[in-house]
Amino acid sequence: MKLIRSITCLSVFCLSLVAVSVSAADTKTCDSKKACCSEESACSAGSCPVSAAMASLPKMTYLIGEKSTCCSESAAAMAKAADAPIQYVVGEENFATQSDAMKTLVSKTEAMVAKFTTPSTCKASGTTTLAGHASTCPVDAGQTAKKVNSAVALVSMKYKVGEEICSCPISAKAMAKKAGTTPVFVVDGVETHCEMSARLALARAKYKAAFQAVAAITPVVGATS
Repeated sequence: MKLIRSITCLSVFCLSLVAVSVSAADTKTCDSKKACCSEESACSAGSCPVSAAMASLPKMTYLIGEKSTCCSESAAAMAKAADAPIQYVVGEENFATQSDAMKTLVSKTEAMVAKFTTPSTCKASGTTTLAGHASTCPVDAGQTAKKVNSAVALVSMKYKVGEEICSCPISAKAMAKKAGTTPVFVVDGVETHCEMSARLALARAKYKAAFQAVAAITPVVGATS
C-alpha cells in the first residue's frame, strides 16, 4: 500500500515534484540542487529522458525584485530580507497572488498534456505525432495510440472520505455529505484538500505515463510540444 502524504495548496510547486516521486531529501535542498526546477534524478547512463520531459512542463517560479528562485522557502526568506513582495511567475506571466498563478499553471499544464496525448496528423506528409512519437505508418500510429491510451487510463483521480476511497466524484460528494465532511483528492498515492493541486498532479502523472509508454519507440520528436 502506498503511503498517503498530506499536502496543501501552499506547497504548490513541490506538489508537482511529489507527484513524480522526487525524494524529500531533494526538496529540502532545492536551491542547491535546483530540484524544485529540474526534477533531477540519478540515472545509470547519463541524463534521464523522463526527467527531461517532466522538466519541460510549465513551472512556477518566484520573483523578488530582480532576483528569481524556484523554491518557495527561499522566496519567503528573500522577500523578508528585502522587505519586498513576492511575484509569482508562470511562463511569461507575473502574478501578485499564488492562487492566480496556480490557476494559470494548472490550465497551461492541462492544455500541454492534452495536446501531448492527442494524435496530430500532418496532411502533407501523413506523419502522425503522439506523445513525442512520429510515424508515417497508420498501423504503427494506431499501436502507439493504444499504448498511450492504456497508460494514461491507469492514471486517475480518486476521492477519499474518512477511510473510504472511491473513483466517482458524485459518490464521493454523497458520502462526504452524509459524513459531514469534504472529500480529499488522491492522485498517485498523494492526497490533498486542494482541487487545483490535485488537477496539477493528475496532469503531470498523465504526461509522465504517456511519455514512458513510448519512450522506447523511435523516432521521438517534439516531446515538449
